[in-house]
Amino acid sequence: MKSKLMLIFMLVSMFAFADTIKDSALKVVPTVQEVTDSVPETSSISSYFLNGIEFNFFIALFIFALLGALINLLFNILDRNKASQRTPEEFSILFLLKDNIIRFTLSILMIYFGIIFSEYLLGTTITIQIATCIGFSLDSIAEIIKNKFKIKASIAPTINGQNG
Repeated sequence: MKSKLMLIFMLVSMFAFADTIKDSALKVVPTVQEVTDSVPETSSISSYFLNGIEFNFFIALFIFALLGALINLLFNILDRNKASQRTPEEFSILFLLKDNIIRFTLSILMIYFGIIFSEYLLGTTITIQIATCIGFSLDSIAEIIKNKFKIKASIAPTINGQNG
């Protein structure tokens, strides 16, 4: 079920991305340069940390990227192994937060850098649709890397009190 839902989400994202490219070619979606040009030039420290992206636009992108990461997290919650010794039988938001604190922190950092460097990495202007895909896919990529290199990213104890 998880793979079917992920496939549907990725297909919808691809179609949204295709429309975005077409719209940006027609200048319907403002480019980062156009947004940046409309803001008075300053040499504030925030302009360096946002790579020229206007602050309000960056916040909107970041929120949509977090929503993408949340969608990925919900897929993982649906796919959890209830029979595992590390997992409580009943769903617990507190256990979820404790068990995934490193994952959440890493996701926030990857989303920030994904947004900041998106124009260089993707070769196109970032939009809210792309930001949502960044949030969804970066968490998935981190999970793949974690599994491939067998990195343990949990600090929560198991149900029986032992770190596993």
